[in-house]
Amino acid sequence: MKKPLVVALIVAVIVIGGGVGIWMAVSHSNGGGQSSNDTTTNATDMTSKSQVAVDMRDLSFTPANIKIKKGTTVTWTNQDTVAHNVVAVDASNAGGLPTDAPTFGHGGTFSFTFNKVGTFNYECIPHKGFMHGSVQVVD
Repeated sequence: MKKPLVVALIVAVIVIGGGVGIWMAVSHSNGGGQSSNDTTTNATDMTSKSQVAVDMRDLSFTPANIKIKKGTTVTWTNQDTVAHNVVAVDASNAGGLPTDAPTFGHGGTFSFTFNKVGTFNYECIPHKGFMHGSVQVVD
C-alpha cells in the first residue's frame, strides 16, 4: 500500500469512530436510560410487584426509573454485548446498593432487595456518562 492511502484509511477510521461516539452520546442524552433531575415523577410504577426486572440493553436501563414497595427484589439482566454493573451513585444514599461491583456480561444478572424507603440513584460505572437510573422505594 502506498503511504497516502494508508494515511487516508487511518483518517477515515478516526472520523468514523468519532462520529459513532458522538452519536452514542447524543442518542443517550435524551432519555436512553438517563434519569432526569426529577426521577420520582418519571418513575415506572411497579408497586404491585414483589419481583421487578430491569433490562440492560442498548447501553441503557429499561425501565430506567422505577417505583417499588419496600421489600421488593429488583433483578437487572444484561441483554447487551458489552459488560455492565449496577452501583450506587452516592455512597451516603445507597440504600444498600453496592458502591463498587464487578461487571457482568451478556445474560448475567444482579439482584437486590430494597428494604429502605427513599430514592436511590444507580449507574453502570463503565458507562456512567449516560447509563443510570433510580429506584424509588415506598412503604
